[in-house]
Amino acid sequence: MSPALLPAEALPSRAARHANACRRARPGETRQTGDRFDFNSVAEIGLSLGQRDIIADFVHGTDKIDLSTIDAKIGSGNQAFSFIAAEGHSFGHHKGELIWDKQNNAGTVNDRTVVSGDIDGDGVADFSIELHGLVSLTKWDFVL
Repeated sequence: MSPALLPAEALPSRAARHANACRRARPGETRQTGDRFDFNSVAEIGLSLGQRDIIADFVHGTDKIDLSTIDAKIGSGNQAFSFIAAEGHSFGHHKGELIWDKQNNAGTVNDRTVVSGDIDGDGVADFSIELHGLVSLTKWDFVL
């Protein structure tokens, strides 16, 4: 299942870099199998607030964030990401790390969970994906 794209103007509080900035599941999709939010390259995701992709309706335990086609480590071969399960964990300066953090801002509408990836091992995010709301993530929420 591929997500439908929500036009940027539908979320006036969120700046958007292009029409792909916010992804939302199509109405009527089944929650028995969940939705799959598929990302194929770091270049398509973005990094900072107003630049990164946003998933507007992620459901923990049902939906999947698919990063399986992204090479998680710069260099030869195609490696998968290593998911760090602890919320708010920092990068450990290893290529291919994936971390997440909840940002509990004033007003529920401003709450978000940010997933970040480091593909070059410099300890700095190379991309980030924003989920609306405060979502506790596990490795089962991803296809790596």
